[in-house]
Amino acid sequence: MFHTGSPWSAFDELIERYPYIALGGMVGTSEAQALRWAATCFKRTEKLGTVYHGFGQTRRNVIESLPWYSVDSSSWGK
Repeated sequence: MFHTGSPWSAFDELIERYPYIALGGMVGTSEAQALRWAATCFKRTEKLGTVYHGFGQTRRNVIESLPWYSVDSSSWGK
């Protein structure tokens, strides 16, 4: 899992080892910040075929703007 605020060097290590990465830490950020950060992750791996899971994603624009493999949020159960 890669979280907002983590060093990009950690992200680079993950993408070298795994084809499926969970992105977290976006809860509590603005929609624009979450979308910009997640888009950066997607862009950095677009030629690798990496797929992403979005933890805590219920914001429609964030979900629909990127080709997530999967998303979830505990608030959907409430």
